[in-house]
Amino acid sequence: MKKRVLSAMPSQTFAEGALDAAQQTGELSYDGYKKVWSDEFNGDSLNRADWNVEIHEKGWVNNELQEYVDSAENIQVKDGKLIINPVKKVTDGDTGSTKEAASYTSGGVSTQNKQTFIYGRFECRAKVPKGKGTLAYPAPFDQPFYIILNLAVGGSWVGNPNDETSFENNPYVIDYVRVYQKDSYDEDVKRPGKISLVMS
Repeated sequence: MKKRVLSAMPSQTFAEGALDAAQQTGELSYDGYKKVWSDEFNGDSLNRADWNVEIHEKGWVNNELQEYVDSAENIQVKDGKLIINPVKKVTDGDTGSTKEAASYTSGGVSTQNKQTFIYGRFECRAKVPKGKGTLAYPAPFDQPFYIILNLAVGGSWVGNPNDETSFENNPYVIDYVRVYQKDSYDEDVKRPGKISLVMS
């Protein structure tokens, strides 16, 4: 396990819509920082030396409706991107009447016990899916942490899917994840306040 203890606040970049609309030329650079870890998802499978696949029952957190599974239907690496797909397993007619009764699977990966960091600049270029009842949540933490990329379906926080929620061709697509850190930091500094994540 690689672990670095440093201090700075994470920065994140997200885009809703096509990744092609925000094509970048080359890699970003930050004064005083060097890249210490990244995954560009250039292979044809998830690098399991760096990533764990999360496996959890539905309702494991926030009363979410999906079951996290290790399946190529939900998690794949293709064309230089990690793709996380939510899948509705049954139709409303199969379950009686409500979307809440439907069965969903989704994917989640983390670097827990494989790549952990304290502070730095954390960059993730991703297309976040659109629709009520889905949420991709790479949140900032002010303590040692690992990276989690997942796509939740429903639950007490984001609400449940509705008729406008599309599960066809509406994945969470991650182009890359990069971590930058400085060689040294002034440890005697005031910590910044918490950052709220607002998604519309």
